[in-house]
Amino acid sequence: MNSIPIHVKQVIARLGRESPTEEVCGLVLKDDRVLIVENVLPNGNVQDTDSRTRQNDFQMPDDTLPAMTEKIQAIYHTHWRETSPALLTDTDIRAARAVGIPYVLYHVEFDQWDLWDPNGLHPWPLFQKHSDPKRLEFYTGWPWKWARADCLTLLRSYYQGVLNHTIKDFQRTPTEEEFQERLRAGTWNDYDDNLGDQGLVKVWEGETNNFPFKLHDIVLMRLQGKMPHHGGIIVQLEPLQILHHLEAGRLSEIVPYGAGRMRQTCSVWRVS
Repeated sequence: MNSIPIHVKQVIARLGRESPTEEVCGLVLKDDRVLIVENVLPNGNVQDTDSRTRQNDFQMPDDTLPAMTEKIQAIYHTHWRETSPALLTDTDIRAARAVGIPYVLYHVEFDQWDLWDPNGLHPWPLFQKHSDPKRLEFYTGWPWKWARADCLTLLRSYYQGVLNHTIKDFQRTPTEEEFQERLRAGTWNDYDDNLGDQGLVKVWEGETNNFPFKLHDIVLMRLQGKMPHHGGIIVQLEPLQILHHLEAGRLSEIVPYGAGRMRQTCSVWRVS
């Protein structure tokens, strides 16, 4: 799902404004009809943020998704509290990934929209500037967001969009802070543990000063700690450049792959 039809927006916005201090929810069906679904969380105090209520979260009846699986295009819900920017939360992202269904958000206070498709190539479909996934420009300028738009997201999207090669998503820690804790403890090595099952082979291990790279090679780097935890993709050979998504506050970008990055490199992977 790459966009939200105007008439779908109109319906969801109207429903949100009719209940401006609670989250309303429902489904966008594949024929673009909007289906209202009850938010079964209890009604609570507007100021209460410590427990799950309709004022700060949403939950559909347990049988909603199983009964409608073949008809669902997206799940929608609203936000209303004065939180800016008006984006899907970490909880929303985890939920969308768990069910494998796009999430649509309308923020009543700011009259703003967000959309994320866990199966899509672009993590910010409402804001993407380039539409051709075969072109490098498609993969640059993405704002960082843990588990939505990070180095693994970029790697997976590039391989699918450019090479038509699927790399399955890895199980993320709930927060980036927990990920950092696992790095410091030396208990996170998901790249090495998973890439070999994705039709990829490790063709080099260690620093890469004299390695004969090919286009689309994946370089796994260690920016801190002992385990490889950052991935980049070789997108130019003369001179060497990588596409990567480094950290919060940075956009996905193409940068030189020089001596410093080579010293940080742990291994090189490519399609077997």
